[in-house]
Amino acid sequence: MAWSNVVSEADEGFHPRTEDPWWNESSFTTFRVPERQLFGILYHYFRPNQDTVMAGPWFVDTTGDEMSNCRYNGFDWHLPMPAGADMFDFTCENGYAVQTLEPQRAYRHTYQAPGCEFDLTFTADRLPVAMQSAGERINTGMRDFVQDVAAARTGHYEQTGVMNGSLVLEGESVEVVDAAVIKDRTWGPRRILIPQRKPRGSYMFARADKDNSFQAFAMSDRPWEQDPIVGAPDPVVSGFYVKDGVEGRLVSGTRRVVERRADGRPVREVLEAVDEHGRELSATGEIVSLLKWHSPYGGVMTHWCYENWTFDGHVDAPGELQDWLMGRHLSHWMRSGGDRVLRVDAPLSHV
Repeated sequence: MAWSNVVSEADEGFHPRTEDPWWNESSFTTFRVPERQLFGILYHYFRPNQDTVMAGPWFVDTTGDEMSNCRYNGFDWHLPMPAGADMFDFTCENGYAVQTLEPQRAYRHTYQAPGCEFDLTFTADRLPVAMQSAGERINTGMRDFVQDVAAARTGHYEQTGVMNGSLVLEGESVEVVDAAVIKDRTWGPRRILIPQRKPRGSYMFARADKDNSFQAFAMSDRPWEQDPIVGAPDPVVSGFYVKDGVEGRLVSGTRRVVERRADGRPVREVLEAVDEHGRELSATGEIVSLLKWHSPYGGVMTHWCYENWTFDGHVDAPGELQDWLMGRHLSHWMRSGGDRVLRVDAPLSHV
């Protein structure tokens, strides 16, 4: 078993790897500007054995939810790896760049292209939280994305913090001050093809402040044919809960989307979970804006959402939802008939 249950500064660079052409070194950093209902997605995905990188930003607000009409789409899918690049130190040909200021603590993101430029600095709240393996297997939250290999170490982590700096979209300056951030990091072989049948899953995050936040993975445990998509209690398989500065790993729980539109997009969801300290997390999320994200992983369709959460007395805490399923699964659900339930009764979390 090569999965890593701990992370260190060494994981901020490229890892020793197998010769698998699907080996990935990837990370996204997302932030939100509440007064603009604006969602920023900064993503880079290296395939070093193919000598390629996919990288760039998306900006999304309520004016558009497609890659073709969102506020800005600067993501390039097939770029050559820059000479001398490392995971968080590189400059791509499309103008997207990342610089390590302090490993595991601070990173600078810059970009300059027609219609968009920014100079943004991410500062972490605390050290990253490594996703734990499930017994002798990769955790379900990553198992369908990262293959298990014996010859090299694979892994995944999350980290919260804030973003500060300058952003200009089509000549309009947007103030980015202490914007809530979630950063992820994954490494290992990532082989996903359209003919495969991967289960539906989700990734949730909220940050009220540096001492109160959560992140959770939930995965459907039902075959496509038995998955109602709306109202299904998906088991929580990974995550963490920070309450009053005390961090605990999530050990159980469920997530349910209780309202969707006819095109499949989520509207409202409920998360109930328990952490290793026995603390109960009860949260309700409502979507602010989203991007229909057709991922670089074959056939996976994601609603990548800016979401406001209510939990532990915090109201409209900025956060996100990644709600994913394979395109064939979504297409089957949408063709299954107009009588399907798009809303279900569900208790709201206690404020």
